[in-house]
Amino acid sequence: MADKHIGQHLLTKTYTAGEALTGNRFVKRVTGGNTVIYADAGELACGVVRDTIAVDKLADVVMVGTAFVEASENVAAALAVCAAADGKVAPATTTNNVLGTSLTDANTGEFCEVLLGVGGIY
Repeated sequence: MADKHIGQHLLTKTYTAGEALTGNRFVKRVTGGNTVIYADAGELACGVVRDTIAVDKLADVVMVGTAFVEASENVAAALAVCAAADGKVAPATTTNNVLGTSLTDANTGEFCEVLLGVGGIY
């Protein structure tokens, strides 16, 4: 498999980590600030944090393009995907906010390449 950090990052923005963040997971903005925390199950996200970052440190977030995201369960290619617990990726259901489309297969704990379509509703 390719390095988990390689993707086609067309737009990356820097935020402050509101909690310790593990790289390659979906994050959301905290209301009223320039801070991000994990997007949890079914929530909207602003993008994918690239690297593992300590709380109150600067975090690069991929907002447009493709990014590798850690899978919370098995994900097949060409599926609509959503955030799962702690910003991991999972197949979307009709009640989830769709955050993109999986481009690769991934088993639990592996990294799935996701074409980001952040902010969509399934």
